[in-house]
Amino acid sequence: MILALPRALITENEKIGSVLLCDDDADFALNEKAGAYYVRLKPGMTFSLSKSCEIMIVADDKRPRFFRIMKPDKKLSEPGAAPNGGPATPAGKSGVTEGPPSVS
Repeated sequence: MILALPRALITENEKIGSVLLCDDDADFALNEKAGAYYVRLKPGMTFSLSKSCEIMIVADDKRPRFFRIMKPDKKLSEPGAAPNGGPATPAGKSGVTEGPPSVS
């Protein structure tokens, strides 16, 4: 499958990898005539962007495509972030105390 991304998505001062987050072996090319970056993904590859934009799918056949849109995993994308918007765990504080429990 090929995804077409608007050329304006990546500015002159940005590195491609800071905007386009996908497997290293995905094919990536700029189509000057179309004014778009083409990203060819193989089955099982993941794809994400650090910016919002519209993406067009370029297909060679008429087979339907199914996509699963997933929210970012806070545990992977934001270390220390709490699930569901709760209070975050401060860095270095796991909630585990050292030593034996106190006895009265």
